[in-house]
Amino acid sequence: MDIILIPGLWLDGSSREKVVPVLEQAGHRTHPITLPGMESQDADRSGITLRDHVDAVLAAIDSVDLAGGKVVLAGHSAGTAIALAAVDARPDRVARVVYVGGFPTGDGDAVADGYPADNGEVPLPDWSAFEDADPDWDWHSAAEDSPEQLFALWQDAVARSLSLVAEALADGGLARLARRTWPDGRAPSLRWILVHLIEEYARHNGHADLLRESVDGLTGE
Repeated sequence: MDIILIPGLWLDGSSREKVVPVLEQAGHRTHPITLPGMESQDADRSGITLRDHVDAVLAAIDSVDLAGGKVVLAGHSAGTAIALAAVDARPDRVARVVYVGGFPTGDGDAVADGYPADNGEVPLPDWSAFEDADPDWDWHSAAEDSPEQLFALWQDAVARSLSLVAEALADGGLARLARRTWPDGRAPSLRWILVHLIEEYARHNGHADLLRESVDGLTGE
């Protein structure tokens, strides 16, 4: 299996040096990537964009002979957003994606908006910034919210969604294209978005069912 290793912010391909031998001993072929502009601290990054980083991963995907099977992408930290964009552009060549220490960035969102930019650069923060960070914030960020508060937040989100869907239906119907595009320039239709939403709801309702069953064994119909 060919595994393409995509590093996170401030890292190059050598950051995977301890992972590569383990994977290769297991019989896999590894492709650690150094993204454009990350060759060294002094590399010229003034003209590098996210598009360049995604294109570098696409080039690595395209260079693999699929006779050995589809590739696996392993994105680390901010590299998860690059991996998501790459698999969206090459779904026929990627078997699966592994997200390590990060989550895919939402459509149209910044890859790493939590760090301040300085003259077009995002400098490496002091290490204390990482030590103080809570890597599991998304698992307990609502721990202090009451069920009523959480339900109210959900209702507000549903109301906004219904309003936006009604507006889009009146302006093009289900074929209306989103204003935000995928990295390859294509835009999903309202029909695609709604079907995707149904899939996501079904998936996470299944997760909720499993969590509920783990409490006392109670299952639904």
